[in-house]
Amino acid sequence: MLIKRFYKQIVSALMLVVSPYYVAHAEDNLLRATEAKFDLTFETLTLDEFQGETMGLLGGNFLFQLDDYPWLSLGAASYGTVTGERGGFITLGLASDAKISLADNFSAHTGLFVGAGGGHGGYQLQGGGFMLRGHMGLSMDSRAGNASVGLSRVSFPNGHVDSSQVYASYSYDFQTLLGEGWLEPKRKYISDLWPFDSNHHFGVVYRTYDVPQGVKNASGGAQFSTVGLVGVEWQHELNDWLFMSIESEGAMQGQSNGYMQILLGAGMFYEVVEGSSLKISASAGVAGGGNVDTGGGLLTDVGIGVQTKLSEGLSLEIEAAWADSVLSEFKARSLAIKFSQSYTTPFVTADDELDITQLQNYAVKHLRVRLVNQTYIALPSSTETWRTHHANRDVNLLGFQTDYFIGQHVFLTGQGIAAYEGQAGGYMTGLVGIGASYPLHGVLTAEAEALVGAAGGGGLAVGGGLVWQVNAGLSYQYSDDYSVLLEAGRIKAVKGEFAANVLSLAASYHFSLFMK
Repeated sequence: MLIKRFYKQIVSALMLVVSPYYVAHAEDNLLRATEAKFDLTFETLTLDEFQGETMGLLGGNFLFQLDDYPWLSLGAASYGTVTGERGGFITLGLASDAKISLADNFSAHTGLFVGAGGGHGGYQLQGGGFMLRGHMGLSMDSRAGNASVGLSRVSFPNGHVDSSQVYASYSYDFQTLLGEGWLEPKRKYISDLWPFDSNHHFGVVYRTYDVPQGVKNASGGAQFSTVGLVGVEWQHELNDWLFMSIESEGAMQGQSNGYMQILLGAGMFYEVVEGSSLKISASAGVAGGGNVDTGGGLLTDVGIGVQTKLSEGLSLEIEAAWADSVLSEFKARSLAIKFSQSYTTPFVTADDELDITQLQNYAVKHLRVRLVNQTYIALPSSTETWRTHHANRDVNLLGFQTDYFIGQHVFLTGQGIAAYEGQAGGYMTGLVGIGASYPLHGVLTAEAEALVGAAGGGGLAVGGGLVWQVNAGLSYQYSDDYSVLLEAGRIKAVKGEFAANVLSLAASYHFSLFMK
């Protein structure tokens, strides 16, 4: 049986091997800016199996152009509902887009999304959670961005979603500077020829929602008054006083496990005294699950906070905010604590081409992105209690994991994965942690990691949503850029019956980021 499960892992992950991120080459120390884009898409699905119910789906895509195939882009994407009655229906996965330029600033597009997730409908709606989305359309390109219209088809092959519709999208092109493979980490590249910085902050967030009396949950009862969430946030400074942000959080405390939100926002910051800044922000995005009534799923958030430097690069932010669901009565006061690491990267444009010795005072940091397939297998002691339905079924999951090496053998890690098979559609987890990597012989490396975070949905008995996971395994690096990682581990809810053994197979892409 164990051999059969490993075989299934290998078969499930064949697509992982051929679909890593592609970034700039560093042949002969020459780097070129990598073309990338952020794309927002909206479409309205029709659920024929549910009396023609409609569901508005908003998608966000980060796509990177392949260096050897400039007409093709690959990256990560997430889709979630913003209209209808299925707030909390959220998926994530791998996306592609092929572009053919036409005359007069017009382009033809086609692409495919392969992912997992769901929510607010259970296995009766999305089955195991496996999602396919194909599209084809036309775009008008301009300096202000690219507007597109076309036709898409969304299907959950093991569920009851199968819909064709018109979509509209807007994409914004940008450039980034990444080194292919792990470049020499010990030296700094010093020159006076690269004076422009792009400033960022990446942090871990803990947030509590205080829900007013009278707010109803999705079942019509009283909404539980407090929800604790954990997640991550990335902020990018546009200039000396404006920033944009992306934030993803999931419930890990209270009675709303399975609740998740992904918000895109912008704000202003002003340094009041040296080392401390006042910040005002507004954001909107998809949210729901965990029996929280967010209507169609569109959530807005406005907040004010104070950010203080604790040390060089490390900051603490305290934020008070107000969250409000646009199409339902859910609302909440929130208080958030954010620990963030600030860093700068080179600012580049499409025409930039430079030798790495032109980078002024930037150090090389090693990162790794994994496209991962996991299988949950019930422990013998919990085969009847780890799930509220289909307890005899394993759960297969698909997602991404990113590793940031803070030393030669130690890395910080974070993962977001969702169920695609096992009648657990809607189950998602977001975990952060620390790992260790130690070379054994030649191309083999021993690895271990410990993570903690939020999980919920899909009928898995995770209690309030707080779970921990440990993994250990072997990595085989078959080139400077690519490796395959096979791991075994265990995941368990802190306050629930959920517990499972974990088998994991991942295709990894290694790259370098220039930071200071």
